[in-house]
Amino acid sequence: MKIETAALVVLSWISITWMANRAIHLIPAKCKAAIRWMHALTFELLTLLSLGFLRVFSFFHYDTPKQHTIGHPILLVHGYLHGGFVWYYLKKRLARMGYGPIYTINLGHPFSSIRDYAHLLEKKIRQIELETGSIELTLIGHSMGGLVSAYYALKLARPGSVRKIITIASPLQGTPIAKIGVGRCAREMEHRSTLVQELDAAIESSDIPFYHMATKTDQIVLPYTSCLRGSPESQYVVEDIGHASLLFSGRVATKLSEWLKK
Repeated sequence: MKIETAALVVLSWISITWMANRAIHLIPAKCKAAIRWMHALTFELLTLLSLGFLRVFSFFHYDTPKQHTIGHPILLVHGYLHGGFVWYYLKKRLARMGYGPIYTINLGHPFSSIRDYAHLLEKKIRQIELETGSIELTLIGHSMGGLVSAYYALKLARPGSVRKIITIASPLQGTPIAKIGVGRCAREMEHRSTLVQELDAAIESSDIPFYHMATKTDQIVLPYTSCLRGSPESQYVVEDIGHASLLFSGRVATKLSEWLKK
């Protein structure tokens, strides 16, 4: 009976939070931020549970199967402590929209340097070139994956080989939360780290198109504006989705499609 009661309480809370967020236009302005944070945190917990399931479920299916879509390749790059499995939803959405071929990568050891991850990305991209015959591709990175993608494109890639880069909640200017992280990559994501400043200057002078997504209710990248660079036309900001939950958002999928068409 206690389990049933607890389940009922959880489901009630989820329903109330969802409905309150849907009716945000009816809520007093001073309460809107609290409702959005409540919504973001609630569904972020559900997302983390889902990612735990996907991690186990995809244990024997790390690599991406060959795609049959005709188009420029897309490589999806995961963030800190994650793997290619986090792209389950967005990869399927983009494939249904006709984009691809779409690939993912597993960066392996979770505490290495972002520079080392960029070299792993380089090897994966060579494999993609051999498989597809295309020397151009688009990189989409979530969180740390955006920094890895940027480092590869700006420091290692052949000129003209990266069509565009899309970052999703990536700490382009660092985040104080990185101080509690473990490993070299965590140190490199701290505010004003050497790598962050190096990439910031390189992005500023690059002719590669960059697009950036952020959420005002990001629990990991603080402030959320650390995820944004460039003009408003190359930015997309939501107000009620958590850091990892962006990977399961229909709004994010729609915006990705819009930017991929450019």
